Amino acid sequence: MYMHGVAFTPERNGTMFIVDKWLIPQIDKVQFKDGTLSVKEGEKLIPPVKSERQLQIEEMERQLAALKAEPEEPTDTEEQTEVSLLDYT
Repeated sequence: MYMHGVAFTPERNGTMFIVDKWLIPQIDKVQFKDGTLSVKEGEKLIPPVKSERQLQIEEMERQLAALKAEPEEPTDTEEQTEVSLLDYT
């Protein structure tokens, strides 16, 4: 037995896996054995095909995340400007 959704309350003991949405319709092709989730023998999972636009968006999101993770360089220090910060003339 399996359950899926955004929010639910398990009614009995079991193991919970968080998987991508595309796997849910193919859940009968996987098994929980020896503590891991694996594809049953003779079965094959069919991953979704992503469009070129989706791949570009994912690449841009990765680049944006990497940029946000970098420490920001100070931009308003006196050493970086030729004019003193207190010189208003």
